[in-house]
Amino acid sequence: MGNEVVVVKEASLQVGINASAISAMTEQIALLKQFISSQLKDGEDYGRVPGSVKPSLWKPGAEKLKRLFNLGDRILEVKATSTKDFVKYYYVLEVFSLQTGVGISQCAGGCSSAEKANWSKDPQKHENSISKISQKRGLVGAVIVATNASDF
Repeated sequence: MGNEVVVVKEASLQVGINASAISAMTEQIALLKQFISSQLKDGEDYGRVPGSVKPSLWKPGAEKLKRLFNLGDRILEVKATSTKDFVKYYYVLEVFSLQTGVGISQCAGGCSSAEKANWSKDPQKHENSISKISQKRGLVGAVIVATNASDF
């Protein structure tokens, strides 16, 4: 290869926003709100985490949204640190279309024995709970992004 000049044609970004797209998005948001108000239960599918102002989606609610949108999930990565005095888990989950298998969103979730006082006393005893909470956090985050449900 010498001193060749390569010409790259700029591609224009076509966003595709028009009245029809706005109407379709408005309808989709209304349907999602209808699903949330009629199918998700406060205290079961979502709720307020102590110290937060806004309600949070919980795993049962995320699973219902997955069914509504025909989505599956898979674990892409797991990192674990486990010593006598400390346990930490980190999961990366991907939400994908069950129809095509194509990934839609990914999210990382983590949890450690430092989060609760009684876990710090005997972290090994709570390792399974710490692992499950990490996985749930990754799943819920990926579902929120995939379904565009962060405003609800």
